[in-house]
Amino acid sequence: MDDSSYSTYTFPYHTEVPRVLLFGVLGFTCSTMAPLILPFLLVYLFLAYLVYRNQILNVYVTEYDTGGLYWPIVHNTTIFSLVLTQIIALGVFGMKESPIASSLTTPLIISTLLFNEYCGQRFLPTFQKTPTKIIIEMDRKDEHCKEEMYQKLQSSYCQFRSKNLNLHSTSECSNKLQSVLGSAEMGDAARAEDLKNSTSALS
Repeated sequence: MDDSSYSTYTFPYHTEVPRVLLFGVLGFTCSTMAPLILPFLLVYLFLAYLVYRNQILNVYVTEYDTGGLYWPIVHNTTIFSLVLTQIIALGVFGMKESPIASSLTTPLIISTLLFNEYCGQRFLPTFQKTPTKIIIEMDRKDEHCKEEMYQKLQSSYCQFRSKNLNLHSTSECSNKLQSVLGSAEMGDAARAEDLKNSTSALS
C-alpha cells in the first residue's frame, strides 16, 4: 500500500510533547505537597513510553526527521521542573522551621544547575550541528539521484521560461525603442534639410 495515502497521519509533536512536559511539571511540583502523586506519574510516563513508541514505529508515517531537536526542549523543561520543585521544597522546609532539610536542599539546587550546564556543554552541540557522517551520506544520496533532481527541477519550476520570456520582451522593447529613436532622428534630419533649402531659396 502506498504511504502517500497516510501522509496526513503524522505524529503530532506540537501537541503530544507539551502534554507530556505539562504532566511532568505538575507531577514534580505537586510532589512536595502530595508525594503520593509520584507513583501515578511514574505509571503515566511508563505507559506513555509504550504507547508513543508503538505509534511512532508502527502507526504514524515519518515524513521528516528533526535530528533530535526536541530533546533540548524536553531536557530544559525537566531541569526547570526539578529546580522549581526544589525551590518549593526549600520554602516548605523553611516554613516548617527545619534548618537541616533546608541546608540539604540548597546544594541539591546548585548541583542540578551544574548538571544542566554540563549537559549543555557536552550534548547541546550535538543537536545544533549535523554530524559529518550524516552529511556525507546525504551527499552520496544526492550524487546518485542528480539526474532525477534535474528532471524534477525542470518540471517543477517555470522561472527559466518566464525569464526567457522577459528577456524576449525586453529585447522587443529595445528594438522598438531603437526604431522610434531612428525615425525621430530621420525626421529631424529631414526638417533640417528643408530649412536649409528654404533659406537658400530666400537668399
